[in-house]
Amino acid sequence: MKKFVYLSVLLVLVFVLSGCLLNNKPEEVDPNKEIAKSVYDLNQLQPLAKIYNDLVITQKEKITKTINVSAKPFDTLIGDATPAIFYSNYKSQTGQTSDKISIPEDFDPNNINWDNLLEWYNGDNNYWVGFLMEPVNDVYPDNDDLDVAGYKIELHIYPKVQMNVNLYERVERYMVREDAWYVVDYYDNNEVYYTDGDKVISKDGKIREVETVVEFAKDINEEGYPLFTVNGEVPDVLSNLSLYSYDYEPSKEGTGTYWIHTTSEFDPSYLKGNYSKNSERFYSEKDNIGTELIKIITKLPKDGSDKDKYYKQTKTVQRNKQETNYQELKELAIEKLVDNKGKEKGDGIGYVNEYIRDEKDGSDYQKLVFILWEDSENMSSNNYNYMETVEVEEISTDTWNGTRTSFDKETNIEVTWKITITKSNDAPWYILSYSNKTEVQKSANDEKVLFTFDGTNVNVENVEINGGVFTGIYNSGAFEGTYTKDGKEYTVTVEKTLVTLDGSEYTF
Repeated sequence: MKKFVYLSVLLVLVFVLSGCLLNNKPEEVDPNKEIAKSVYDLNQLQPLAKIYNDLVITQKEKITKTINVSAKPFDTLIGDATPAIFYSNYKSQTGQTSDKISIPEDFDPNNINWDNLLEWYNGDNNYWVGFLMEPVNDVYPDNDDLDVAGYKIELHIYPKVQMNVNLYERVERYMVREDAWYVVDYYDNNEVYYTDGDKVISKDGKIREVETVVEFAKDINEEGYPLFTVNGEVPDVLSNLSLYSYDYEPSKEGTGTYWIHTTSEFDPSYLKGNYSKNSERFYSEKDNIGTELIKIITKLPKDGSDKDKYYKQTKTVQRNKQETNYQELKELAIEKLVDNKGKEKGDGIGYVNEYIRDEKDGSDYQKLVFILWEDSENMSSNNYNYMETVEVEEISTDTWNGTRTSFDKETNIEVTWKITITKSNDAPWYILSYSNKTEVQKSANDEKVLFTFDGTNVNVENVEINGGVFTGIYNSGAFEGTYTKDGKEYTVTVEKTLVTLDGSEYTF
């Protein structure tokens, strides 16, 4: 009887298991996933594409000293005149009849004549400038004890287009007393306008950055933000990571500096990704020493948006200084990809950026370090999985030479490439070519064109990757274009951890 029971149970188990096996369909194989994995390795060019992009399309907005009567072009234009004397004389000389006058006289922000703008803005020949000036009865409207006449200044700063095709215009609105040019108050928000390639899409609410002044020095001897360098130098990023991890406001002290604290909101929905950008800026300057800055930029997904599955979260901390003919910037940016529920897709990717410009000798130097951290919440200078360093230096007018060096901790292999960037007078304006310098990896040692810039796009030439060829553009951290392999063509977008192939998404 026991044998019969055991046999019955066994038959039932066999029947159940066989039914499970029959109903267990094999997992469907997505043939496009292997293609996506192949083109994903295009990310090996991310550091090189980023430094090239930053070099030819400078997107950092100009930090201004407003109207400085000791700097070009205002020194010769204004001389020793007070605002009241300058306003009266210039209005009379140019025959302007409106209370609001334009400097230069034909300056119209809505219809710009590029040939007649003022050049050498605060000693920098990469920018044009013009401003509007309008009298007001009281520049201290919130102070009943002061009743001083003065002027509203609306200052417009324009990068020369060939140097900067994304930043179109920066507008600052502030007031000065009738007897001095220093800022006594801001009467409206500052604004920054951007373009999409060579097409200006301005003042439509989508690509306008609105900068609000939180505080500024009305008396430069009052407590404020000191200069932000360490012993006069911008600190090295990897050796001073804690100085690039701001989650708090810098401390104030009695400074003797001109300082300002601003916040801004920016909706770059015309760019790649569905996110908003907020930034906070702490800026100080001191006569004969220079200007220094800490800027914290945070990119986050738009609140309440569930249309897109993945978002890039980025936090960037910049520290920089600018002296008369010398500029230096160092920054740390940590990028993370998260889903629409806030879950991170892999650990953070770090960018350490250094930029030096010395106008005395006309040289440019830029260094970008790309790091895959083991733990971006507990960063140190050596707890990384992979590090790549790209360095370029201007060796003659419009020619930069450099190297790209990668190091993989797991394999302990280092590879170095030679880089050359040249600029011509016609499109494509900038051409980046490279060649293998070390023979650790087997590859042809001939020089190849990798990127070109035509004034609108960073174009990626025919790049061979895992048996296929990619052709397209590099835009805001993503490669967009077509990937051809085994006679088939795919539409792809390749980001740090995400590949979109013919409309389907794959994460790695």
